[in-house]
Amino acid sequence: MVSSVRGSIFLKAVDSKNTKKTRAEVGAENVVQVVTDNASNYVVIGELLQQEFPQIVHVCCICHVMDLLFKDIGALSWVQPFVNGCAKTVTFITSKPRVLALYRTFCKWDLIKLVTTRFAYIFLVMSQLLETTNLSGLQRMVVSQEWRRLDWSKKPEGLKL
Repeated sequence: MVSSVRGSIFLKAVDSKNTKKTRAEVGAENVVQVVTDNASNYVVIGELLQQEFPQIVHVCCICHVMDLLFKDIGALSWVQPFVNGCAKTVTFITSKPRVLALYRTFCKWDLIKLVTTRFAYIFLVMSQLLETTNLSGLQRMVVSQEWRRLDWSKKPEGLKL
């Protein structure tokens, strides 16, 4: 990425994760920026890198930063029950084929399955679950005759829906 007063453009990216390079092979004059995750050892390395090569910019990966931010938000005492409830609802619906099929007849959008390693993901799932047409479809589903005929509607997990 190259930025100036006229704007920013993508110049080039090199993924060197599977190759071993030494400083001499790459050449500090060829490096503009280094992006790492936020682990403390990478932060220290970034600081050392900038001390030795002030022309190289070290930044932490913004996706990782945002993911950690969402993790902190999701851990707030007043947010956590909501996050857990949405996660349980989505897991329940997506793990039971007959329930999922019924959900699909009432709701416009399909549900995204949860990914436990990405904290921001649950907020996408919650947004999708609570989207107006999905929420009203879910409400229509749990009061429908079809829902009451399913065995799952009488089990504790189904009753919480």
